[in-house]
This record gives sequence, C-alpha cells and structure tokens, in this order.
Amino acid sequence: MNKFRIFLFYSGLVDIKAREGHDAVEGVSMEFLFYGEHGEQVEPVVSADGISGTRRGKSFLKADKVHKVSYVPGIYDGTFEMTVGSDGKPVLKLTDVDFVAPALISMKDSPDAGNTKGGK
Repeated sequence: MNKFRIFLFYSGLVDIKAREGHDAVEGVSMEFLFYGEHGEQVEPVVSADGISGTRRGKSFLKADKVHKVSYVPGIYDGTFEMTVGSDGKPVLKLTDVDFVAPALISMKDSPDAGNTKGGK
C-alpha cells in the first residue's frame, strides 16, 4: 500500500439497482489530483505543443467509504494499491481516504490579476 496526498474535488455515491443480467453497483465515485505534501505536484505547466495542465485521477471506492469524505474540495491522504489493468499495465488504485484539511479554489495573485483586457 502506498500513501499519497490528493486534492479531492468530486465525490458522489453511486447506487444502481440490479437489472436482469446485470449486478447492482454501489460505491463512491471520486475525482482527484495528486497534490504532494504542500501542493507541489499541481504547479501549472503550459506547453507549446498543445498539451498543458494536469489530468485528474478517477477511482471507485466501496460504499462503506462514503463517511470518510467530510469536506469537498479537500486535501486527503489517499491509500493506493498497485494492480494490473486490463491492458497488462500497472495501475495505482485509490482504496481509502483520510481527511487532512479543507481546500480553497481561488485565483493566484499575479501582476495581471483583475486585468480583463488580457494585456498590460
């Protein structure tokens, strides 16, 4: 098991009743970014080749984990386990979360903050 700090920005309980030929699905859908100890893994990246930013992680936890989510958006310690995906590649799968602190999404201070014309 590996622990990584994450920024959890979505959590939703999923409860789909069983249908003919299909099993019931119950759990917690989560979307997150890897955060680092102090936010160092979410620094902005702007690339000239058209690929910029950070991709979100998605995971599906057992329904009994829904009580572990107390604040969204928030910073959590995520417990991950290494599994093998259907393509044979290793995958880190989120299996548990522990609340660390509330998170705040805000604009970063910059010399151009508040400038709506896009220039100086």
